[in-house]
Amino acid sequence: MFMTSCQTLMHNPCRWQPPLQDRTQFVHVKRFAQEEIQLEWAALGGYTCNANVLESDTFLNATPFNPAFAETMTIVKDFWNVPVYDPLLQSANREFGAFVVEGQGTAQEAMDAIAAEHTTILQEAGILP
Repeated sequence: MFMTSCQTLMHNPCRWQPPLQDRTQFVHVKRFAQEEIQLEWAALGGYTCNANVLESDTFLNATPFNPAFAETMTIVKDFWNVPVYDPLLQSANREFGAFVVEGQGTAQEAMDAIAAEHTTILQEAGILP
């Protein structure tokens, strides 16, 4: 099983990029996602989503936190794969920012506002009924 740890490189896949930059990123992700590169990355303390690397002694012994990380990766859901991920993230950033950074409202109000907006976004996208 393979899942890339390079999602942050492609934070906003909806944004147009020049062909050379797009190709360069593709080549980097393709190389970085290779299992032997992921093992090297793990040995340096980097995280991975490659199931084989997660189970390797190299990864599990690289840092004290890696066994717990490997365990949690068995239950994590891939939220990057939702086509409306960007508006969901923008909504959460706006509401959490208003509460945490600007001190507006309560945590419950922020969570309720996010839940309401996420429900609307997911319904409009046909993901929720």
